[in-house]
Amino acid sequence: MNASQISSLIENILTQSIDGQEIENVKVDCKLKWWDLSDTIGLHEFLKDVSAIANTFGLDGYLIIGFDDKSKSFDDAQFSDCNLRDTSQIRNLLIKHVDIAFDLNTFDITFNRHKLSVIHIPPSIDKPHVLRLYKRQGKNGIIEEPNKIFIRKNTSNYIASKNDIDIMYYDRKNIIPEYKLIVSVNIKSLKIGFTTQAGTVTDFSINPVITFENQGSRPIAIVGIRIGYKLFEDASHDEIYMFEVLNGQPIIIPVNNIINIVPSLNGKSPFKYTRSKFEDVNLNVRNLILDPIVITTNNGKEITVPLIKY
Repeated sequence: MNASQISSLIENILTQSIDGQEIENVKVDCKLKWWDLSDTIGLHEFLKDVSAIANTFGLDGYLIIGFDDKSKSFDDAQFSDCNLRDTSQIRNLLIKHVDIAFDLNTFDITFNRHKLSVIHIPPSIDKPHVLRLYKRQGKNGIIEEPNKIFIRKNTSNYIASKNDIDIMYYDRKNIIPEYKLIVSVNIKSLKIGFTTQAGTVTDFSINPVITFENQGSRPIAIVGIRIGYKLFEDASHDEIYMFEVLNGQPIIIPVNNIINIVPSLNGKSPFKYTRSKFEDVNLNVRNLILDPIVITTNNGKEITVPLIKY
């Protein structure tokens, strides 16, 4: 579904709710205000709410922010209220805190002159999604609970039972997502090329052999690719190598097709690198830790996919 279709659906849900009808879709939740995603408790409440919808049986899920479906009241809301710079940071939070990140789209709409935010969560074939370390406020401080799986029932979120998890695995078999990519890269082709000036690297690039398999229900046109990799799991910012290409010629991957491409990816970083650092990476190329690859489609959608090396 595109943004226009989702907006129309949300308007219908709101109209029915204002008219006194119950919101019967368990995968629709309303929040009067955005979570503060710069705050630990706010972030983890957000993670609980979105992962619960992603884990719940059924089709697309939605969080409508700026409306209380019980009091039928509005309070203007927009993405900037969550205290993040842009929506890409939400994806990074999911990658960091959830064992397998799921798709999530956010956008702002206007309904009857009220500003609202909408979070759209497509059905996931990777559920159950586990919060690696869920944090909540206790009487004597923050309580940390590892490996929590949440699910939505009626109008509330609960910790998933064994039966709930069994249903998640059953539901996975019935879902053909719009976008499903399997991406792998030839590790030998990750060798970095670079030029130096006065001992400092001025620019760097890679031309990896990347294999894309489209298992989704629609063709994909890729206009951007971003890859990050590092030598150590706990690498600092200046030890992470980020490469990307944007606004190139679209790469079309039809449904049920596999293609190999060799994009030219340029390094981007605010840090000054020495020649020896890149030589060290090239010597240890087989041991590199690969971050998920981020794909940008021609309609502006970002898809984050684990990157398999071979």
